[in-house]
Amino acid sequence: MGITGHWIDQDFSLHSRCLAVRPAPGSHTADFIACKLMSVAAEWNLSLSTLRAVTDNGANVKKAVNQLSAEKWRGCFDHTLQLCISGALAHRSVTELPKIMQKARTIVGHFCRSLMASEELLKAPKQLNMPQHKLLQDCPTRWNSQVRFIVSYFNCCRCLMLLLYITVALETFSLYCVFAQYYLYCIYFK
Repeated sequence: MGITGHWIDQDFSLHSRCLAVRPAPGSHTADFIACKLMSVAAEWNLSLSTLRAVTDNGANVKKAVNQLSAEKWRGCFDHTLQLCISGALAHRSVTELPKIMQKARTIVGHFCRSLMASEELLKAPKQLNMPQHKLLQDCPTRWNSQVRFIVSYFNCCRCLMLLLYITVALETFSLYCVFAQYYLYCIYFK
C-alpha cells in the first residue's frame, strides 16, 4: 500500500513526498485501510482533521477515509475518467472495439505466455528492418494501460503479421506434405 502526501507551502510551491510503501496482505477492508492510514499519519505527526484525501473510487477506501474523520474526500479525476471511458467502450451497441480488443488480448497473451512465440517475435523486426517493440498487456486496474496496450499492439502489428504468414505457410506446407504422402500411399497400395 502506497501513501503519498502533497501540499503547498507559503510560497505556493507544490511539494510531494512518499510517506509510506507497505505490504498490505489480507483483505483490504475499510477498517484495515483506516488502521494503516492512521499509523502513517501518527508516524508523520499529521493531524487527521486537516487532511484532504484523494483516492480511487473503491468503496472500501472511501469508507476508510471517512472513518478517519478527514475533512474532505475526493475521488481521483483520472481514475473516474478511466472508468467512464472503459464503461463506454465496453458496450457493443456503441462500437465493435470490445470484440477487437479481446482478439488482440488473445494474441498478445499467447506471445506473453509462450517462450518460443516471444523469441520468434524478437526475430521478426530484424527481418523487416524495424525497431524492436515489446507487446504489453493491459490491466483494468492500471490507468492508461489500455492505451499502452493498443500502441504496443500496433507497433508490433507488422511483425505479428509476418509470424502469422510464416505459421500459415508452414501449416499449409505441412498439410500439403501429409496429403502428398497419403496420395502416394494410396497409389502405391492400389
